[in-house]
Amino acid sequence: MVSSQILIGGDGAETVLDDSGLRLVDSRTRTEIPLTVVQEARSDGGRHIEIVLSDGAVHRVDAGNPTAATTFVATLTAALPGTARPRR
Repeated sequence: MVSSQILIGGDGAETVLDDSGLRLVDSRTRTEIPLTVVQEARSDGGRHIEIVLSDGAVHRVDAGNPTAATTFVATLTAALPGTARPRR
């Protein structure tokens, strides 16, 4: 189970991660992405995130700041199917 994470970019767009997958919402579009098709999430070290899908498509989102970008990438990566989670 994934706890909901909401990332609001400096451009006002929202990236939402929850049990149903990812939702990318801006003023013009809403894109639903199942986690099963996410191949990788990465940050450029700045305030942007790239979400790479299994078909090669890349969604670039504004994270607002580098800390938010790094945190969201880590959370998304841990939520991907097949990602090993450390035992507690």
